[in-house]
Amino acid sequence: MEDWKKKQLDETYKKWEATGILDGINNYMTIHTKKVNMAELMESEASKLLKEQNNQLDELNDYLRMLADMDKIGIRRKIVLLEGYINKVKNNIDKV
Repeated sequence: MEDWKKKQLDETYKKWEATGILDGINNYMTIHTKKVNMAELMESEASKLLKEQNNQLDELNDYLRMLADMDKIGIRRKIVLLEGYINKVKNNIDKV
């Protein structure tokens, strides 16, 4: 930045600071920054939850395919295995 621009900017800042106008702007910027940071944090957490749900869904799909491919296991045993898997998933969800 050129010296004359910096000097003019400094002078303007000092004038505005003396009137108190910058207090309101600084407060606004602080609040706005906190809101932006909170929104980013919420978006980040939502993204993590969505990824976790997608991972759980992928695991469930893989497990269901595995059960479907077990030709020598009867329906009752498959139901028991599926119920065990469902209980495991429910316990993991409850921990979150």
